[in-house]
Amino acid sequence: MGFGLNLGSTGDFLRVVKFDARAGRFFRIDRREDTGEQEAVDITDAFEGVFDLAHAEAGWAHFQPGLAPDFAMAPVGDSMPAQPSKNHRPAVRLRLMLSSKCAGGTDRLREIVLTAKSAIRGLEALYDQWLAGREHNPGKAVLARLAGAKPVLSGGGGQKSTNYEPTFAIVKWVKPPDEFAAAPERPAPPGNGGAAAGAYQAAKGGSPPPVPNPQPAPVDAEDEWG
Repeated sequence: MGFGLNLGSTGDFLRVVKFDARAGRFFRIDRREDTGEQEAVDITDAFEGVFDLAHAEAGWAHFQPGLAPDFAMAPVGDSMPAQPSKNHRPAVRLRLMLSSKCAGGTDRLREIVLTAKSAIRGLEALYDQWLAGREHNPGKAVLARLAGAKPVLSGGGGQKSTNYEPTFAIVKWVKPPDEFAAAPERPAPPGNGGAAAGAYQAAKGGSPPPVPNPQPAPVDAEDEWG
């Protein structure tokens, strides 16, 4: 089934997790207590969390410097919204509850938006596993970890480029966090877009880290997920 996307052609905002498809790595975007600035923390090797796939959204996103991201999204399974402009890219948005180790003492409840085709396909594979297993795990969500990232070559001639597709492994099915009981509310973004734009720029800053070879993250204590 997948997300229904055509891949061929702070305030009230949750803190974000970003996947850098050019390097195949996950980052947690935190706010530094001393300066208030956004900081990207590499969590690739420890990446593990509960995915709110039941309330995943698919649609379009447009990111531009200095402005809040512009979204046109609908619940996965509903009709896709119209593409607002040629600058809007196919996107998937959902919430994550990071493991305690992955959160590192920061907010565990996060949000992730994926626009890279390779990243969306990786999450789509996990979504399809969740769909297939729901009948035997009613009312539960998946706790999954990052199992690896495989290179995906695109283009031709002198225009070839490599992105990375994340692969996820289901650790177990768990009772969803209370925060996942209902679909997320979507408040209007601040007028200047500063908070959202700052997080996005922080995630993009710096040179791409080396290609990952992540090791399986250890499963957290049994009582963390109920």
